Amino acid sequence: MKRLLDTNTWIALTVETHRHHTAARIWYDEAALRPGDLVFCLPTELGFLRLITQAAVMNQCGAAPLSNAEAMEFLTNVYRDPGVSRADEPAGMRTLWLQLADRPTRYCPSFALQLGLCRHFRVGR
Repeated sequence: MKRLLDTNTWIALTVETHRHHTAARIWYDEAALRPGDLVFCLPTELGFLRLITQAAVMNQCGAAPLSNAEAMEFLTNVYRDPGVSRADEPAGMRTLWLQLADRPTRYCPSFALQLGLCRHFRVGR
């Protein structure tokens, strides 16, 4: 089952010192993933790259922020996992998002709906 993961979930899953990493990793290990089941979209990809380069985020994980080059390499390594994929914005996405956009955070759930993905996952708060 394809799942569009929230940016914070990607960080919890991939940064080993993140406070939710163990829970995210247990979920990942038990998820019975098929190739491409964990999906990035452009906003989650950009958000992931932005956050792993920020001291305020990475210091909370007990890690140093990555440089832009290191962040791109880190993301490249994430994509080496066969369970990870990226989806482009589907046609009609903006129209649906604007219909549901009482909050800007509705973009990812709207994206998941447009792609026919079953779930949008978030870890933590």
